[in-house]
Amino acid sequence: MRGPNVHWGAARVAIHRALELNGIDSEILAMGNVAEFMSSRDRLESARGSGDAPATPVDEAGMLYVDSAQADIVVTFREQVDWAYRGLEHNAIYPLKNLRALARLVQPQYVGVAATRESGITSLEQVAAERRPIRLFSVTRGKHDTRTMGVVTSRVLEESGFTQADVEAWGGRGLDESVPTFVMADHTVSTHASLSDEAAYLIVKALDDHPECLQQVHANFAFNPRTAWQQVGLPLHPGAEAYYREHGYLSSAASGIQN
Repeated sequence: MRGPNVHWGAARVAIHRALELNGIDSEILAMGNVAEFMSSRDRLESARGSGDAPATPVDEAGMLYVDSAQADIVVTFREQVDWAYRGLEHNAIYPLKNLRALARLVQPQYVGVAATRESGITSLEQVAAERRPIRLFSVTRGKHDTRTMGVVTSRVLEESGFTQADVEAWGGRGLDESVPTFVMADHTVSTHASLSDEAAYLIVKALDDHPECLQQVHANFAFNPRTAWQQVGLPLHPGAEAYYREHGYLSSAASGIQN
């Protein structure tokens, strides 16, 4: 079994260890680090904006690599695989219909919005209403939407009444009180449709046998077999479904697609 070494490296290391404990060999494929990935998104966005790059598929987080069966496992945000499978946003030019889900891992990822005390800003709507010449620092949303988080954070601003085009840069500080925000709470362990049912079964079994591996890495994840097959953003792989059903974790019709 082969899995790419991408952003959620802690999760793939945990899966690698769990498989190893069950006597299954796996290989982590080097695909570059996070800094290089972010830089590559900037270069791609710039090239597309100048007309120097064709509208080719965006391999965000190694999903295209798995969709083409060059690797067997990738772990990324549920929203990313959902958009990739359904062909939304930057995946519109190339939906990844070969992706299948193995499991849902829980590790909340929060996005907060902060302003300096001196600015007097108490809401994003205030920025829009007062047309404040703020300096905003955020994940870039380019014309071609080459980053999922750039799309998500930009939509938050747009729903508040302004866009990134209205600002230049920003600065932030700690918070004294809770503020409304959003969370991407789950990650999907994904594979491709051509992975054998036996292999998919064994991957889920390794996670169920050794959930402690997910707690022995620098960024902890959690696996609950009774809910791991739910809301994964993709069709559930038949081999994974067989494991959940055989062990009594799944008794109804399985549907990993989000509504």
